[in-house]
Amino acid sequence: MKKQDIETQRGPLFTRRLCLAGGAAAAATLALPTLAQQPYPSRPVRFVVPFPAGGPVDTTGRAVAQKLTELWGQQAIVDNRAGAGGIVGAENVARSPADGYNVLVCSIHHSVLPSLRPKLAYDIERDFVPLSFGAMFPVVLVAHPSVPARNVAELIALDKKSPGKLSFGSAGNGGGTHLAGELFNMQAGTKLLHVPYKGSAPAMTDLLGGQVQLMFADAPTAIPQIKGGKVRAIAVASARRSVLLPDVPTVAESGLPGYEAYSWAAFMAPAGTPKDIVQRLSADIGRALSDPQVKQRLFEVARRPRPARPRPSARRCTPRSRSGPRWCAPPTSRWTDDEPAARTSTHGRAAAVAARGCGAGADDQQPGRAQRHAPVALPHGHNAAARGGARQDRSRHRADRRGRALLRRRRRQAAGRPAPASA
Repeated sequence: MKKQDIETQRGPLFTRRLCLAGGAAAAATLALPTLAQQPYPSRPVRFVVPFPAGGPVDTTGRAVAQKLTELWGQQAIVDNRAGAGGIVGAENVARSPADGYNVLVCSIHHSVLPSLRPKLAYDIERDFVPLSFGAMFPVVLVAHPSVPARNVAELIALDKKSPGKLSFGSAGNGGGTHLAGELFNMQAGTKLLHVPYKGSAPAMTDLLGGQVQLMFADAPTAIPQIKGGKVRAIAVASARRSVLLPDVPTVAESGLPGYEAYSWAAFMAPAGTPKDIVQRLSADIGRALSDPQVKQRLFEVARRPRPARPRPSARRCTPRSRSGPRWCAPPTSRWTDDEPAARTSTHGRAAAVAARGCGAGADDQQPGRAQRHAPVALPHGHNAAARGGARQDRSRHRADRRGRALLRRRRRQAAGRPAPASA
């Protein structure tokens, strides 16, 4: 058979195949909008906790994820990516697709880290969008049973008798427990040595073993050991006594007026996440935190659920507040309830010390490596005793705005009024 005849016979076959291929492509194209319109979430959502399992941030994330699984009928999975004081987990989420299926459960570390490590691979303001504030954790000063001091006054006297011999553990450089210890050093004039760990759990383990004598611990980690008689509670760092530790005085009432320290957890997503998904996540996380069972579960382990949704007009994650540097407060300037921002900013003075003593080369992954931070001079107006609560700050801001508006109005009236006749 001639070559031309063969090509003529194959022609209809090729045409038929091309038609079938074209039809399949058209069907796939028509199916794309249907896939894009699938209800969110259509697959498991990953909550990345940048700390080891068992800590307060991890427990908060798990409580919320469990409730969201019930609400969505879809899995919400907790993925622990610990390391480098929370940097490893934050980098992982920053590099993940901004599709609503990756959420960072962050903490105070992520507000402080930019000042301690200026060469981070991510920008906490540019690379993330806030979803909701999560919970606040009171801080408790606890001691190994071998420490003879039983209250703040005795502890200060003991340290001043032998400066530098007492050490305190924390959950890592730049965290709430680290800053609580530095704030104590500054206000009390003590020289407690800081020993950073990879999280609250390993720090508590070394305290129980006597490797460190003290620990500024988040209440969820400390309370079970206090009730078990394994460590001694010296004082709580909150403004008021804890209902779970009613017999333990506050640091402020024990001789350091104005002392107040907290830690916290919050939820963030990669920047670029669709607005409707951000709103859905924000609303659902708020529903989970407001659920009576979740609230009771968190309260039993000394957490205060604080759901707060993002503000539409917000522009930054870490506010520059009057009571402290921008990096020492939680990213709540973008949220509707900013009381924790003002309260946690009592860490501002201590964060200045941490920034000087824990530079980019500091190794916060080696337990047992003590770091001494010398007190530094701070600008006038950073006195923790004079700051007060967030409501007082907001009232003061409103009063200032009203006063300036009244002054401008009077000046305009004066400019338009004829000059008084000379006598």
